[in-house]
Amino acid sequence: MVWGLGGLQFWVIELKTGAAGDGISKADAGQLSQAMDWFARQYDQTCAGTPVMVHPSSRLMAEATAREGMVVVDAGMLEALRRAFSAYATGLSTVNWSRAEEVNMLLIGHRLTVLDLPRFTRAARPGR
Repeated sequence: MVWGLGGLQFWVIELKTGAAGDGISKADAGQLSQAMDWFARQYDQTCAGTPVMVHPSSRLMAEATAREGMVVVDAGMLEALRRAFSAYATGLSTVNWSRAEEVNMLLIGHRLTVLDLPRFTRAARPGR
């Protein structure tokens, strides 16, 4: 999945929320690396992609290698993101959706702007 953040910035995301085991496998890390290769072939060189893995754990298995710049939305961060979006959605019911400044204030208030999104990620931790 590719999520456009604006300003030619993108998250290239692999979702592995149902993964079993104690960490990110070599196959899962490899799949994200292949997605980044695809992104580089499909998107203009001025576009910047960040490899993002959504996985229960931020720890790499011993045989897995993280793609340069890889970040992880682990179970704890995914729950925090879910709570923030839920509060944002509740707030949307109280504003006029046609007024961009009101919607933007909700995004800022719930810390869901593009600049805030990295706070929901962790660096991939090396395996043992």
